[in-house]
Amino acid sequence: MGIEDSKILVDGKVLCERGPCLRSVPEGDHVVTVSRPDYKSYSRKITIEAKTETSIKVALVPTPSRSDAVVAYVITGLSLGAGIYLGVSANNLHDDLQKEIAAGSPPPASDDPRFLRGKIYAIAADGAFAVAAISAATAVYYTLRDKGPPSTALIDAKSVTVLPEVGAQYAGLGMEVRW
Repeated sequence: MGIEDSKILVDGKVLCERGPCLRSVPEGDHVVTVSRPDYKSYSRKITIEAKTETSIKVALVPTPSRSDAVVAYVITGLSLGAGIYLGVSANNLHDDLQKEIAAGSPPPASDDPRFLRGKIYAIAADGAFAVAAISAATAVYYTLRDKGPPSTALIDAKSVTVLPEVGAQYAGLGMEVRW
């Protein structure tokens, strides 16, 4: 399906701009690549032999979406933003308390709720930074991984050979076809 939108390359050179394609290729080892926009490419090394017709029927697989990576990047951004906000808030509370302690008249009470709130903000900031780091690593992995099955192909080689035959009652040429 959709082979007419595919580009066929042999050894990195365009053999056909659009499929299907029937071309003569010299004997030897070649790398055949079939590509189509929004689909995973198929690439394979094949050996072309003399007096052989090789056909390749390619089934390209659609390229999967990267929405999982986008979600992981969004979680990274939100966690990083929350960590920065909580860290700045904890530092502001710490600075306010340090100013009052330095002023000394009157020093803040040991049961002042800003002490506990500052600790909670600092611990929450550390947790948010940890979540941001984990989700960033996950996002990079989701971006770089090869997701889904690969494109596949069925390769069929047909050869026609003419051989000399000699028997008790005959001599001549015989033809052999292999499928």
